[in-house]
Amino acid sequence: MGYTGNISSQLTNRSTLPSPGVLIECDPSIKSIIVNIDSANHDFIIEDLDDQRVVVKENMLAELKRKLEDV
Repeated sequence: MGYTGNISSQLTNRSTLPSPGVLIECDPSIKSIIVNIDSANHDFIIEDLDDQRVVVKENMLAELKRKLEDV
């Protein structure tokens, strides 16, 4: 009949929960730098949307900003 399982236990047992993301809108040249930074380990980008927008992991935003300042 109906579902009798525990939804919260199912969610906590999942091995990959989605990461919160931050939308970054920038010039294509800056986005290209972000993609280049991410290409080594794929630590930053969640979704590459178009030539001016990318979604990055919220918990990696400060590190990405630091790397951009070093460029």
